[in-house]
Amino acid sequence: PANLILAEDLEGGKIYSDPAGVWDATTPPAELKADWPEIGEIEDVVLDSSGQMVGVVADVGGFLGIGDKHVLLPIGRTVILPHGDAGKYVLVSRETEDTLKAMPEVEKGLLD
Repeated sequence: PANLILAEDLEGGKIYSDPAGVWDATTPPAELKADWPEIGEIEDVVLDSSGQMVGVVADVGGFLGIGDKHVLLPIGRTVILPHGDAGKYVLVSRETEDTLKAMPEVEKGLLD
């Protein structure tokens, strides 16, 4: 079926910030803008028990895995955009890096 995205095509993708964005699910941005700062990386995809995507675990802050933090970024606050190589994607969010850093940290055990 068309328009399906594999979790592996999201994992490792970058997360960008568009805090002034006026888009929603019916009018998402068409492409990544050069002035949107990178604010994190997609660590994992989170589904609910019915199989619906509820968010991503975002890896924010730190450098080379030191001092980073994992937070749950709800999918309703993001837009998925194709980027670069075919089959690869990024997320765009209205959140800022500081907003993500202020979110509660999540661990895999808490999501089980």
